[in-house]
Amino acid sequence: MWKNIFPPLQWIKGYSPKHLQSDAFAGITLAAYAIPVSMAYASLAGLPVQYGIYGYLIGGIFYAIFGTGRQLAIGPASAISLLIGTTIATIANGDVQRWEEIASLTALVMAVMSLLAYLLHFNSVVNFIRESALIGFKAGAAITIVLTQFPKLFGIPGGGNGFFERAGILIGQLPETNLKVLVFGILKGVVLAAIVSILLLLRALANPSVTFLGRIPGTKRYGDISRHPDNETIPGLLLIRVEASLFYFIIENIRSSVWAEIQKSESTLKCIIWDLSTSAYVDIAGARFIKKLYLELKAKEISLKIAEAHSRVRDMLRSEGIEELLGHISRRTSVDDLVKEYEGNQY
Repeated sequence: MWKNIFPPLQWIKGYSPKHLQSDAFAGITLAAYAIPVSMAYASLAGLPVQYGIYGYLIGGIFYAIFGTGRQLAIGPASAISLLIGTTIATIANGDVQRWEEIASLTALVMAVMSLLAYLLHFNSVVNFIRESALIGFKAGAAITIVLTQFPKLFGIPGGGNGFFERAGILIGQLPETNLKVLVFGILKGVVLAAIVSILLLLRALANPSVTFLGRIPGTKRYGDISRHPDNETIPGLLLIRVEASLFYFIIENIRSSVWAEIQKSESTLKCIIWDLSTSAYVDIAGARFIKKLYLELKAKEISLKIAEAHSRVRDMLRSEGIEELLGHISRRTSVDDLVKEYEGNQY
């Protein structure tokens, strides 16, 4: 019963500290989206911008406590903001304080109605609303939001209440727009978005997926054993695949992941097969890492084999003298070929 009332009791025991980094990154990403959006929604409702931020913050905290969807974000919505703004405009008569009081009362009334709807299981009523009606409503809300935000983008006062009145005022004020300022503002936004995108891309590239493989039962194919625990492992053999090209800036992360796995079974490990089929390019640092790994493993009497390397990768490995150590690196040698060779040598 208490788990239904307080859902965190269902998952808090299984929460691992390793999830904290991902959750923190997700929270920062949501905040980067939610803060400007919540401010826009508050403006759409005719309220000070901080009301939108409070709505996201308080709504999010309470949903985290009482909600059941762990990946769901709760906060103001464009449709609700639009309804509140257009409805209160006819009641408040321009009185800012009265506007805020009516909006607060509306929020309390909706909270009570939502609680009653939950207790009476009214969620099925939504199924009777045609999707075309919802799409039309959302489209209207989107157009209204655009019209309310355009004056801020163009640096003009704007004004008006209805759609056509706002559009007419906006068109009339466009000649007053400072085009240089507008272009500069747009370019700043584009540059900032590009920088953020590049940083996110570099973060993803710097943390490639290092997978350890097992044989898919009844086949000659090999897949990630962490995703498919039923894949077959071969005693004394470790299969590695990096889902990225081997560039200098990711080598240290790959090294850490590979050696962490090696140390788990170092006492029984005899051979490592590295599947390079998903590494389209290997730079000098990557080739030297493979060479160093070979020498370190050889000192521990563990052999290293390379499978399915692309032509450019084979050329780089040869230029670093790795083929002289490992033997001929053939484009025809598959992971399964090396596994069978290993198994044949065990008998």
